[in-house]
Amino acid sequence: MGSLLSRVTSTAAALPSRVFLYAREKWGKSSLFAHAPGAIFFMTRGETGLTELIAGNRVPPTNHFPYDESDPPSWATLRQAVKELIAEEHAHKALVIDTCNGAEILCQEHVRRNQFNNSHQKFSSYGKGWEACRIEWLALLQDLDTLRAKRKMSVVLLAHTKVKKFDDPTQDEGYDKYAPACQDKLWDLTHKWADIICFGHFEAETYETDSGKVKARAELRRVLCFDSSPMWEAGNRYGIAGKLNVGNGAKSGFAAFAKAVATAKASAQPAPAAPVQTSAPTPAAPPAPPPADEPESEDRDIGIFNDHDDEPEPPEGDVLPDAEPRPMPGAERRTEPPRPSTSPRGPRRWS
Repeated sequence: MGSLLSRVTSTAAALPSRVFLYAREKWGKSSLFAHAPGAIFFMTRGETGLTELIAGNRVPPTNHFPYDESDPPSWATLRQAVKELIAEEHAHKALVIDTCNGAEILCQEHVRRNQFNNSHQKFSSYGKGWEACRIEWLALLQDLDTLRAKRKMSVVLLAHTKVKKFDDPTQDEGYDKYAPACQDKLWDLTHKWADIICFGHFEAETYETDSGKVKARAELRRVLCFDSSPMWEAGNRYGIAGKLNVGNGAKSGFAAFAKAVATAKASAQPAPAAPVQTSAPTPAAPPAPPPADEPESEDRDIGIFNDHDDEPEPPEGDVLPDAEPRPMPGAERRTEPPRPSTSPRGPRRWS
C-alpha cells in the first residue's frame, strides 16, 4: 500500500451529480426527471404522481420500484432497494427518490417503532428521536454515495416546499423565505451532501397600475433557481448562477436543466498541470495576441446522467435576463414569487 504521503493526489474522479430539487405541489418535479435517461424511481408512501403521469401518457414509460397501496414501501424497503442497485448488475443510470419528505417520514416511523416502542412521547423526549434518525439518515446517504461511485449513477431527491421564518443576523428583522419541507436535523445532513440544491417555482411578473396597486400579469414562467437568495434556499458546487427558464414541457425542461449543469461542469474543469521543470528554462516566447471571440459551440453534451436523446436545444433553456447574482430585495424588478408574511401590518409588497 505504501505511505499516505506517497499516495497524495491533486485530482479527483468525475462522478455523476447528487441533485436535490424542491418545489410546490404540481410544479412538475416528477415529470421533469422522468425524462432523465435510465431513470428509476422509488416512490414513498402517498407520492404516486409518477404512476398517474404514466397512466395518463403525460410521461414516457418510466422504470420504478413496485408500489402497492395496500402495503406501501417502508424504510426497510427503501434501504433494500438502494442496496440491490449497488450489488446487482443493471442498466439504470439515475435513482430518483420521490420524495425526500416521504423518506424522512419512513425513517421516523422505523426509528420510533424499533427504538422507542412506537411511543410518540418517548420519541419526542429531549429530541432523542430525531438524533437517532440522523444515524439512519446518514447511513442512507452513505449508501447513495456508494451507488454513485460503484454504479456511476446520478442520485436525485425530490421534495416539497414550505415557508419558514429566517432570522438573518445581518438584518434588523427576520423575514420569510422558501425552504425544503424537511426536518431540520436531517436537512442539516442532506444539504451538505447534495451537489445541487435548486428551487423550482412559477415566476409571476408584476406591474404597478396608475392608482398605485400592484398586479400580476397573466403569464407565469416555470423556472429553476440555482443560487441562494434571501427568498429561497439553493446552491451548487458548479458555479451555476441565476435562474433557468424550463418552460412548460417536461422533456425540453429536463434537457435545459441537463445542459446547464453539463456546461457548468465542463467549464469548471481545471487546466492540466504543467510538467515539472528538470533542466534550465528556455526564454519564453512573446505572448500571442488574444484570439477573437468565437461563438459558443452548439454540439455540447447536455447529459448529466451518462446518456441522452439527441434533440435540438429547447427555447425554454434560455437563461433569464436577470440570471446574475441578485442584489438584496428592493433593488430588482418585480419578478419574485409572493411571500407569506407574519407581520401584523399585512402582506409585504415588493418595492
